[in-house]
Amino acid sequence: MTYFQCASLILGAMLALGGLWFLVAPGNYRSLAVRFLPEKRPGWFLLSSLAMLAWVAYSWLRFFEAPGVTAAVVSFILSLTLIKAYFATFRYPDFRSFALKFVDLESSILQILSLIYILLAAALFAIGRQ
Repeated sequence: MTYFQCASLILGAMLALGGLWFLVAPGNYRSLAVRFLPEKRPGWFLLSSLAMLAWVAYSWLRFFEAPGVTAAVVSFILSLTLIKAYFATFRYPDFRSFALKFVDLESSILQILSLIYILLAAALFAIGRQ
């Protein structure tokens, strides 16, 4: 199994779990968000963002060493997480406000977003199994 297949399966699992959690226990997501997003940014957010940046950089390095469709898709999806990392690290009040509003969306919107997560996870699983 190549690095990108493994990364694709890990990302797929993360998206699938998040999507299923929205579908199965949407109320629990609000309490979890409030607990993990206090008024003051937790110190582990910076460490998490740095770890994500390192993972993205490593993925792009691996992509440029051996370009391919799987490598491009996984590197691109990983790069999208940097948007979240940026806001969580440097614009925490905006990030917190958005995240808390997100979990308060109507259940039908959350269900649609959950299905999108699950479909993206299925695509990543398919890529990872090639």
